[in-house]
Amino acid sequence: MGGPAAGGRARGPRARRGRRDAVPRRAARARRGRRPARRRRRRCAARACGRCRCGPGPGRGPHPAPAAAAAARPGARGGRRGARPRGRRRRGRPGRCRGAARVGAAHRGCPDRRVTRGLDRARGPAVTAAPGGGTRRVVLLHGLAGGPATWAPVAQRVGVHPAAGAPPVVAPALPWHSGADPSWAWDATDPGRVLDTLLADGDVVVAHSFAAVLLLARLCGDLPVRPAGVVLVSPFYRPDARDFRWSTLAHYLDDFHLLLAQGVRAVASRAIADDLLADMAVAVRDRVGAHGWVRFFTAYLGTPSLDVAALDVPLLVVHGQDDDVALPADGAALADRVPGARLVPVAGAGHFPMLTAPDAVADAVAALAARAWAPTPQEVLP
Repeated sequence: MGGPAAGGRARGPRARRGRRDAVPRRAARARRGRRPARRRRRRCAARACGRCRCGPGPGRGPHPAPAAAAAARPGARGGRRGARPRGRRRRGRPGRCRGAARVGAAHRGCPDRRVTRGLDRARGPAVTAAPGGGTRRVVLLHGLAGGPATWAPVAQRVGVHPAAGAPPVVAPALPWHSGADPSWAWDATDPGRVLDTLLADGDVVVAHSFAAVLLLARLCGDLPVRPAGVVLVSPFYRPDARDFRWSTLAHYLDDFHLLLAQGVRAVASRAIADDLLADMAVAVRDRVGAHGWVRFFTAYLGTPSLDVAALDVPLLVVHGQDDDVALPADGAALADRVPGARLVPVAGAGHFPMLTAPDAVADAVAALAARAWAPTPQEVLP
């Protein structure tokens, strides 16, 4: 008699008090499995000076204030615990920060994380476009602190270009890519030796910037394979050793991060704020390291001693007319000294014509591939 009816609710003061207490109990149960945002911030801030890369340094700063981090993140909830968005808590993944397996709320706005995430996106995976068949390939080599992503627009066009017969296109990630460990430059071995195992007979090799200098030196040396054709995009070259002065050294040393910023901006899929671009350029410079810069400039200093007049491979020099990193006059001087070489100036392009003018670069590569792979009269005759 005193119990509730079947299928109904209990009535009375005690039942009403129980329903009122159910709401706080449900909220407490929902919060029970979550770590308070304030505690996570303290934990991450404690690691900011030691095991995390977000401490003091060039282009870096301390973690942002908790209020600023909460306001900068979309979907954040206001109130005392306003650093976490609504819904289920998402755990951080290892690798985002070198100091913590789970990053705290204040760490989400860390400049270092934005920089490394942007650089990893700029590096990109190895590009492989192989709609055709056969052993003839187009091999695309990126420059210092670059990556296969710099060749993506050209690879897509060359891989389906009718003039070249839709050849297989590969763009490997070389030891000096943007996310590489700087130890690649510590060894006394010539870094150009890595091309000996990457290339094969009959390849059309397209090299940009630093890779163009290494390839040119290997062609003038003892490269064990013979490419069918070579395209040098924005190569570093000086015809005379007296062209190197102290001002040349100061330009490439003091402004090295500014030169790298051009590559970061060119490969980005969207506009980058100036402060973030500066941080990314400094991070790239730090990844290259002093040994990497010495490797680059040593290869550049050695270009006047290369016997380029003895080259007997079809060669094409593609250079942007607005390039202020590798001077267009030096590319023209290189084309003049190689027998049968041809210069292709790209109007309005800088040091990365394969990104700013991919159609012009793809047409030049396809034309050289068609000429290099054209059948000889002996092959035509039965």
